[in-house]
Amino acid sequence: MKMILHLRNLALMAIMMIAVSFNAIGVNVVLTSPNGGEIWAAGSTNSVTWTDGTGTVTIDLYDASGTNIYGNIASGVTSPYSWIISGAIPLGIDYRIKITDDGDASTDFSDADFRITDPVIVTDPDGGEIWATGSTKPITWTDGTGTATIDLYDISGTNFYGNIATGVTSPYSWIISGTIPTGLDYRIKITDDGDLSEDFSNADFQITDPVILTDPNGGEIWAAGSTKPITWTDGTGTATIELYSASGVTLYGTIASGVTSPYNWTISGAIPLGIDYRIKITDDGDASTDFSDADFRITDPVILTDPNGGEIWAAGSTKAITWTDGTGTATIDLYDISGTNFYGNIASGVTSPYSWIISGAIPLGIDYRIKITDDGDASTDFSDADFRITDPVIVTDPDGGEIWVTGSTKPITWTDGTGTATIDLYDASGTNLYGNIASGVTSPYSWIISGAIPTGLNYRIKITDDGDLSEDFSNADFRITHPVVVTSPNGGESWATASSHNITWTDGTGTATIELYSASGVTLYGTIASGVTSPYNWTISGAIPIGTQYRIKIIDDNDASVDMSNSDFAITQFTHVSIPNTPGISWNLGTSHNITWTDNVPGPVKIDLYYAGVFHSELSASVPDGTNSFLWAIPTNHLMGNHFSVRVSSVLDYTTVLDYSDFQFRIDAATNTYDIELIQPNVSGIIWTSGQDYLISWTDNINSPVKIDLINYTLNDSTPIAASVVGSTYSWHIPDGTPNGTQYKILITSTTANGVQGLSTEYFQISDVPAPGVIVIEQPTVSGLTWLRGSSYLISWTDNVQNNVVNIVLCDAGGSELATLATGVSGSTWVWTIPALTYPVGNYKIKVVYNSASGISVSTFAIADSPAGAYIDILQPDVSGITWLRNQSYLISWEDNIPGPVDIFYERTADPTEVPIASNVVGSTYVWTIPLAIGEFNDYFITIRSDADATKVGISANPFAILDYIPGSFIEVVQPNGGETWTKGNSYYVSWDNDFDENVKIELVNDATATTTTIDASVPGSTTVWTIPNTGVYPAGILYRMKISSTENPGLFDLSDAYFTIVDPAAAAPVVYPNPADLSVTVSLADFSEDNYNITLTDRLNMQFVGRTINSAGMKEFNISTAFLPNGVYFLTIASDKSIVTKKVIIQH
Repeated sequence: MKMILHLRNLALMAIMMIAVSFNAIGVNVVLTSPNGGEIWAAGSTNSVTWTDGTGTVTIDLYDASGTNIYGNIASGVTSPYSWIISGAIPLGIDYRIKITDDGDASTDFSDADFRITDPVIVTDPDGGEIWATGSTKPITWTDGTGTATIDLYDISGTNFYGNIATGVTSPYSWIISGTIPTGLDYRIKITDDGDLSEDFSNADFQITDPVILTDPNGGEIWAAGSTKPITWTDGTGTATIELYSASGVTLYGTIASGVTSPYNWTISGAIPLGIDYRIKITDDGDASTDFSDADFRITDPVILTDPNGGEIWAAGSTKAITWTDGTGTATIDLYDISGTNFYGNIASGVTSPYSWIISGAIPLGIDYRIKITDDGDASTDFSDADFRITDPVIVTDPDGGEIWVTGSTKPITWTDGTGTATIDLYDASGTNLYGNIASGVTSPYSWIISGAIPTGLNYRIKITDDGDLSEDFSNADFRITHPVVVTSPNGGESWATASSHNITWTDGTGTATIELYSASGVTLYGTIASGVTSPYNWTISGAIPIGTQYRIKIIDDNDASVDMSNSDFAITQFTHVSIPNTPGISWNLGTSHNITWTDNVPGPVKIDLYYAGVFHSELSASVPDGTNSFLWAIPTNHLMGNHFSVRVSSVLDYTTVLDYSDFQFRIDAATNTYDIELIQPNVSGIIWTSGQDYLISWTDNINSPVKIDLINYTLNDSTPIAASVVGSTYSWHIPDGTPNGTQYKILITSTTANGVQGLSTEYFQISDVPAPGVIVIEQPTVSGLTWLRGSSYLISWTDNVQNNVVNIVLCDAGGSELATLATGVSGSTWVWTIPALTYPVGNYKIKVVYNSASGISVSTFAIADSPAGAYIDILQPDVSGITWLRNQSYLISWEDNIPGPVDIFYERTADPTEVPIASNVVGSTYVWTIPLAIGEFNDYFITIRSDADATKVGISANPFAILDYIPGSFIEVVQPNGGETWTKGNSYYVSWDNDFDENVKIELVNDATATTTTIDASVPGSTTVWTIPNTGVYPAGILYRMKISSTENPGLFDLSDAYFTIVDPAAAAPVVYPNPADLSVTVSLADFSEDNYNITLTDRLNMQFVGRTINSAGMKEFNISTAFLPNGVYFLTIASDKSIVTKKVIIQH
């Protein structure tokens, strides 16, 4: 063991000695970098390193794989050595380093080639660029070995912000993150991944927010010729504006370059109208762009066409306001004082043509103009000149009820109007133009009514004012008639005294007065009748003298037209038949009758018989004067018939003095052809029992009693039943012992005319054994019948029981008898009034009983309080959306098929308890006055129940509301609605449109101070006048809006669509001198309050040349150079948040 340790120690000592010996000898130098594969950039500093060696070394650069020395790098240097690679060294990929130890001269080469390259150089961004967040920009560099690392620095390259990309090549598309703060001092650093050369941007570049277009951004409607602000946010300053069509696809043209937001664009009329335009904004600095998000529209501006000046329009008339172009709907306002003073709004949201009913409240005037404002593009147009509003023309005569005759002259009159007028005639109550009467005439106008105009009851006059075209019709129809014309007697007639004749006339209005004239129409004899119509039957009084020169005059009671018989007629002697002269006379053959008459004939009369108006025979050729009757014995062989009449005439004047019976009479046979018809017994199958009573019945047309006989055709004999019976029924007790038989009939004979008889058609049977009783219920017996309690119904049956004396019984559905309804009922029908409460609702049958015979209903019928299928259907209130007001009356209506009254209730969804409104209501309507105490809710229902059967119910299909007012659905501020400038101390119209009845509350909202001030807490109507107090309550400002709300529902309100301005009165004006100006102009603000003011100088095209902001506290006067401006008119605008003042400046070099 000790031996082994000794040997180890000896070995260690030997090794140590060898090492000491080697150190004393020296170790060759070894190059460690660059040792092959490195890429070093010219101009960069890189470490040349080696190990071992004796101390300092000499460093040489070789190319061509170490065979050719390029040159000495350094001598007497130690490791590491920082080598600044000269840019003069040619670039190459085959360089090596040689290290020579200055002590032992040992050497070492790079094991392999390394590369010397150009250093990386940032080319973009290299300073001054303006790049927008969100945009994609190329980062570029030159030289380098391949890929590189890109870093972003701020604070001019002194602060690392973050890495952009690694291992990328040039160019690199950098999407600039929106999270990078905008700034002016950014730089890019590129580090070559191969040679590690790096480079920064030479100077700072800027990162900005991208430009964002805000207006127009889609949906706008802008009119050609109007000036509109194009606005955008962010960006670096100025921008270029381009117009695109086809939804941003096609460039139409450049609008402006190098301009700032807002830019006022006057839209050229040369731009085609279209709905697919978009604006593109390109930031002149960072080149960021933005398009309108959606299309906007360029339209023709609205152009008012009517009224456009010179029109004359009447109050109360309806006129068409028309305009062309525009985008659709428009707002129409009325101005007076030739368009300088707003009178009021006519309509909003309407299309052309708009029918304007001109209010009678508008003062008459000659200086009105209409203003049209397009609701879409806000373009406006006024009437080119004034038009006139006048009183409308009013027809005063004829105005209804007049009766005017053709051929007469009548005054047509009217009031107001502008001067001359046109008169038209209408029929059909003013609906159909008949024709023109006159044009260009004044009131009154004398109208000669043409006879060609048809008579009629429904004419009206229409007056049209030739100036204002106002028109008016007669308020009601008037009548045009043809004048009355006498037609009979019209000359040549001979009418007998005491005779009756028709006086007739044509046309006229209806009733007339008839006068009798003698002496050929010269002398009025007297009035015959008044208020009578044609024909008038005149019975000529015997007091009127007989004569040949009479005439009739007709005077129309309404139109006063008159006419007289064309020539004379005569009143002559008369005869008048007295008998036969009444209806229903019948004379029999072989009988004699007196014919009587009256007359004033001085001589005998002749009597003739006529049949059907034709002469039949002469009864007497001459009856002496003074005799007024003639006994006529009718021959037994005379013609019979019912169209006979008697004619009595003067023998001396047979053709003119005569009279006929007024009514025809009858000549019959000696016995009239009357008849008797047997009713009972007259059908087959009848069996009557001996010893019982039966009813014999018949009908006849005779006036005498009859006798009744029983005929037994089996024994061929006759038995009297009754010798003389008056009437048409007879109760016959069949005697016991009457022979049984089956061939019996009843014979009934007139007691005055044996040939007038009636006989049973069928045989009946008489038996001493009673026939079995048969009773058949006819009603109720079919299924499905419902009879209502409290109502009456007919129970009917057929039977063969004696004398039809029966009892009527009510049975249950099974046929068991419940109650006897009636006893001893004769005949075959009985009316049952069902008691309201006696018999419960259910199914029943009717039974008719006679002794042991009975009949019962085949099917049950129902007794109920309501018919089958009973219903109550509420008609009002039933539809959705109904609102009823407390303390007002409304009609509740329904339909039903139930008998009896109903009860009415109301209930709510939130509280379904039925509250009575009315009970025992008869009919189908009820007027409900809603109590004030009822709550205001919108969930009410009406319930109607049958008073007798509460299960029959009807309920409103939809809820209705009970409130104190009818709620509105909208309110819209009309004025001020944005853009107005109102001066304190002046009065202005505040107007609105709404659809509710309650008052409104008007408030002024100042967004500059975030305050709301009440102007008026309760205003009726739709317009009020507000005088703006010239106090500090309403400070001058440009951020005002009007708020108008319902006093009942404050949540229903509207605000002005945009801000309007309130300014102080007599705002200070700047002093500008000299004006006209040449090289400069001086502006004095001595009279202005201390404030910040924006000063702009623009030309007539609104292009801005000067823009600056000053504070008048430190600058009351300043100078503007105008030397660079061309001659022309300019506008100097001085604006603060309280006021805007513009002054015209003329530049004249």
